[in-house]
Amino acid sequence: MGRRVRLGLAGLGRMGRLHAENLVRSPSIELVRVVDTVEEAARATGEQLEVEWSTSYEDLLQDPEIEGVVLVTPTALHAQMIGQAVGVGKHVFCEKPIALELEPTARAIEAAATAGVKLQVGFHRRFDPDWAAAAARIRAGELGDVHLFRSSLRDKRPPSIDYIAGSGGFFADVTIHDAHRPPPSGAQPMAHPGRGFRRLGGRLHATVPPGLPPRARGVRRGDT
Repeated sequence: MGRRVRLGLAGLGRMGRLHAENLVRSPSIELVRVVDTVEEAARATGEQLEVEWSTSYEDLLQDPEIEGVVLVTPTALHAQMIGQAVGVGKHVFCEKPIALELEPTARAIEAAATAGVKLQVGFHRRFDPDWAAAAARIRAGELGDVHLFRSSLRDKRPPSIDYIAGSGGFFADVTIHDAHRPPPSGAQPMAHPGRGFRRLGGRLHATVPPGLPPRARGVRRGDT
């Protein structure tokens, strides 16, 4: 096996802890340090995983041994933290989305390209064999004109109220996976935040116009 990549992680909420646990299990990664502004969270995770911990993101940025950072912080902080990391030459893995607006998203992508470092967003489903196979069949025309996508998305447990208050909401945090999924040839995915919500059987449903070709009609539907 080749050299292990040395990473630092910022943000130790529900997903941050999950990422940290996965990283320490990877034979190709050395998790050097975890960071969270809440000292109790940083200390507990650091001690549990037997890695260094800190309450300062600067500790990750200024460590010359850390090659890349994993950002699992609130969405509102992503673009700024990406800019800081690429500014000191570190690669970045960022949980989705980069930002809730187009301009800071574009700036973050451009900054990474200018710095010559890698920026990856956590759209894990592009690596899912079933999703990749479906996309290939759609692009090959094997399924004909696709008129309807329907997805059912559920978390194991609901996020905390604190997380929901600072998150992107249902569309940014859940159906973003549907919007990211490869659409039929020639289509562009679209979402209209705040529209199409309804409750059925205690679940929150959303209807998202998928941007299908002119002759096609349909929706993507997600529920959680």
